[in-house]
Amino acid sequence: MKFCADNPRSKNGTEEAMNDSYSELEKVLPPVFSRVVAAQLLGGLMSVGRLANLDSLGQGPQGRISLGRKVGYERSAFIVWLRSRGGEASAKPKIQPKAKG
Repeated sequence: MKFCADNPRSKNGTEEAMNDSYSELEKVLPPVFSRVVAAQLLGGLMSVGRLANLDSLGQGPQGRISLGRKVGYERSAFIVWLRSRGGEASAKPKIQPKAKG
């Protein structure tokens, strides 16, 4: 069954769309790939720098591979990590407007 937001048989249209996206990503990604490839395939949703920062905080994908100064990820571990982050809110705090006075 194809994804359709108006489909009454669909339990959760957004969840099905995300599952389709993960499946498509699994088809496109090679078994091992660099952070640059990850950022490109995520369509700008996550930058190379953000991936590096998450890795340094211990919050990146588990299947990290280092070759010299280059870092890559194992496809299966990256997809598991990406699924675990699905729907996560931004880590940036919301800026409150200054009170006038």
